Amino acid sequence: MSGVNVKIRFTRTKPQFHIRATTGATRDENPYFKIEEVYLYIRRVQINPKIFFDVEQQLAKETAKYPLNRVETKILTLETGISNKQLDNIFLGNLPRRIVIGILNHTATDGDYNRSPFVFNHHDLTSIHAYVNGMSVGKGYDCIYSAIGTVNSLCVRAYDSIYTVSSGPAALGNGITLQDYANNGYALYAFDLSPDASPDCDDYINPIQTGVFSLRLSFAIPLAAPLNLLIYAESTGLVEIDKTRSITNNI
Repeated sequence: MSGVNVKIRFTRTKPQFHIRATTGATRDENPYFKIEEVYLYIRRVQINPKIFFDVEQQLAKETAKYPLNRVETKILTLETGISNKQLDNIFLGNLPRRIVIGILNHTATDGDYNRSPFVFNHHDLTSIHAYVNGMSVGKGYDCIYSAIGTVNSLCVRAYDSIYTVSSGPAALGNGITLQDYANNGYALYAFDLSPDASPDCDDYINPIQTGVFSLRLSFAIPLAAPLNLLIYAESTGLVEIDKTRSITNNI
């Protein structure tokens, strides 16, 4: 819509997070990326004057409504020595429509030239359950992970969750095999919180659900080191613009 300002802000992570340096000599040089130039390409549309006039007339009667998908990430700490963890009030108020959870190495997440921050090992997780207002979100995921190199891990429902919480092209496949999921750092756990079990539906706008979201995790053995729990959440919001170009949002 014309007459509405759009601002884009980019925030860089520190080099240790996004650069891999495998040798000690390279790490001692503190490598970094230097951005020389940045370009932003925008597609513009020439609107017929009559259409522009009709839009303005309609705005005098009601607001223009734009559904907006908002992504939020949270990182919570899992302390050394625990085998069970209850995480309450992770989301309070407006609830996401979809949540994906992974467990990360604490040092790598903080930034380490020698470690990838996106290796989602299972860390002998035996169960993960999600709750909204104290009620279980479907049936939680119970897993038994075997030693690396074996094919006896029992985690099919958790593995299937990274497909079943998606629809459209996202559900066609992501190249992750069950063996990769169990042994190669792709252990992610997804929960669908949408009211109609269709988190990707674009044909209509669901009412925004409210409540309290919590998690409960169990591990086969106490954690030998602190870990980070990454929570990726997608929420549906609504932006309304009136004839004066004032913006009201609920995201």
